[in-house]
Order: sequence, then structure tokens, then C-alpha cells
Amino acid sequence: MSIETYNELQAHLADTINRTDLSDAVTTFSPSALDSQIVRAISLAEQRVQNDLMSRGGISHMETVDDTKDTVAGTETVTMPTVFLGLRSMVVTTNPYTILQGYGDINSLFNTFPSTTSSRPQAYAIVGTTTAFLRPIPDQAYDLRIIYYKALDVLSASNTTNWLLQYALGVYVGAAMVELCMYVQDYTATQLWESFYDAKLADLMRDDRVTRFGVVPTRASVQVAIA
Repeated sequence: MSIETYNELQAHLADTINRTDLSDAVTTFSPSALDSQIVRAISLAEQRVQNDLMSRGGISHMETVDDTKDTVAGTETVTMPTVFLGLRSMVVTTNPYTILQGYGDINSLFNTFPSTTSSRPQAYAIVGTTTAFLRPIPDQAYDLRIIYYKALDVLSASNTTNWLLQYALGVYVGAAMVELCMYVQDYTATQLWESFYDAKLADLMRDDRVTRFGVVPTRASVQVAIA
């Protein structure tokens, strides 16, 4: 069975949770209640997968390039995109091409660059979920290229597919089935689906590393936005 859309995913989850071995648990809930829980399970699955991938350094499917975030002379901050999860790299593309050094916290950045004298930016630190502080403070407008990890485009009636559904269906199904089995209070099935999800997530991470690097390297470094 091909599962390529939001509706097809919902139907597949409904068929799976209504298997004969789960029928005793499922019959205690109304069809409408179960349908609403399927929608909820997909939403919770999306959040879990996103968090789990970011905690492991992110993958290439999540990466997005933004060339619109230019600096402003005398302004020390750059606002990150609204769908920003974490920064892979920040580059000044105004000649000469300069890769900025990332600092894990703003105090380390300010201690390294204590002067507020304006110059060409060399480093940054992410604060919260929306702001990058630059040092030195830009002395003119510089073209920036930001490569960042983008939040998953969640499934809905108007957005019927996304990269996760296209490339990692097992991850989607596993995470959603964990939520559904917990809802029907089948904790044995919950553990089985947890194992399934963990295996599929590991497969996704391994395949991404092999595609990007040809081998499975150690965990990648990423500056994650902290709420």
C-alpha cells in the first residue's frame, strides 16, 4: 500500500490500531474519538521526531539556506527565520567570503570580543529561538548566508505531504502508533512500537550520514535554539 498523503496516513493508522489483536482495547472508544486521536497522534509524532532528530544533530532533509538576512550597520543582531530550529552555519558572502565562528552562549562571545567597536563580523551566538548576536558589530551592510535546520512542515488538510512522509514513513508510523497505543492503554503494544520507532529513526540517521559523508561519522555539531 502506497502512503503518500495526510489522508492516506490517517487511514493506515486507523487500520493498524483496529487490528484484531487490539480490538478489545479499541472497542471501548467511539470511532469519532479514535479519529480525533489519530490526528493528535500525528501531531505529537511530528513534534517528537523533530526533537529527536535535533537532539542527534539534525539531518540534511531539515536544512534550508536563507540568503536574505543581511546585516545593518551598527546593529548587533540578526533575526532568525520563524521556522528556525538550529543553526548549521553563518557566512558573510560579501567579499572576502568569511565563515563566522559560532559560540555556545552569549557570554563566551562577549568575553572573546569585549570591544563594541564596529567592524566586519567574525562570530555569532544564538540567543533564545529568534536572535543571533554578532561580533564585532557590523560597520556596514554585509550579505549573509544562513544554513539552518527548519521546523517540519506539519501535515494538514492543506499541506498533505512533507519530506518525513516521503522519505521516512516508518518513523512517522512508529511515533504515531506509540501515541495511539498509549491512548488505548495497550502498553505491551506501546513498547513494541517504541522499539520499531527507535529502529526506524536510527535507520534514517544512518542513511543520512552515509549519503552526506559516505560513512557514519560521529555526531555533528549544531547550535540548537533553546526556548
